Amino acid sequence: MYHFYSKQKENLEHCFNVETKRELTEAEKEVLRSILAENFQAEKVKEKSFFDKGEVVEIGPRISVETPFSTNAVSICKNCGLGIITRIELSRRYKVKDKTEKEKT
Repeated sequence: MYHFYSKQKENLEHCFNVETKRELTEAEKEVLRSILAENFQAEKVKEKSFFDKGEVVEIGPRISVETPFSTNAVSICKNCGLGIITRIELSRRYKVKDKTEKEKT
């Protein structure tokens, strides 16, 4: 399972949870980043969260339910030569203020 992150706002990032048949090569990861990126800016999609520390609340679909988003994303990946990808689910991650941030306000 791979996780790719895209920062949307100061306290919000999207997390793409990617399931594959085998490990991805670096070239395949670059193609996938291009697919997941908005406006074809692959450099804005990272494998590490943009949130350094503090609490994070993640909201996404249940593991047992494959969403229409996943069906469409997998279809796009197959058409781009990434037939090894079996599922992609999107979740939203919200950064919650940690104690030090709360004390400052």
